[in-house]
Amino acid sequence: DDEYVFDAAVVCPDNARGTFVDERDGQTYKYTTIGDRKWMAQNLNFVADSGSGCRYKEGCAEKGRVYSMGVLKNVCPSGWHSLNNDDWNDLFELMGGDSIAAFRLKSVDGWAKLNRDDGPSGSDDCGFSIVPAITSSTLDGQDLLLAAFWSSPPNRPMFWSYKDGVTIGTAPDFYYLSVRCVEDR
Repeated sequence: DDEYVFDAAVVCPDNARGTFVDERDGQTYKYTTIGDRKWMAQNLNFVADSGSGCRYKEGCAEKGRVYSMGVLKNVCPSGWHSLNNDDWNDLFELMGGDSIAAFRLKSVDGWAKLNRDDGPSGSDDCGFSIVPAITSSTLDGQDLLLAAFWSSPPNRPMFWSYKDGVTIGTAPDFYYLSVRCVEDR
């Protein structure tokens, strides 16, 4: 068996990136093509309900909004859907596997030394641009910033990208997490 060698020029060429407009509210989103699919290259920022709020001092334009599990089915623009476990797993595999995917998907800015013992910002090889957007429970009295995304029903796990790895876990329905969308096949 040949060992997989990640080559961004093949997996996600620069000329396969662009923008699209969400017809519901006129917002423009960046996308990147990874493999044979278009992935949103920023967190969703659509006002889906009164709970889909902005939780950041900087506002929602850069980091998007956070959503409850209850809105995932219909929160993405027409022709797109919120990622499910298969989508996340496909993405991780294309990026070289769980052990390196978080680093390759994380933004080159905004991560270094946000949290005690954090690794560096990522390499953002494909322009997916994960930014730390969620404040989690505290560690020694300090809020932790991380990226946490829902995986759409029927899957309940979420993708956590912080420090240097990817962890899949579950979250209660009352959590509010970021959402990324992928174009329908």
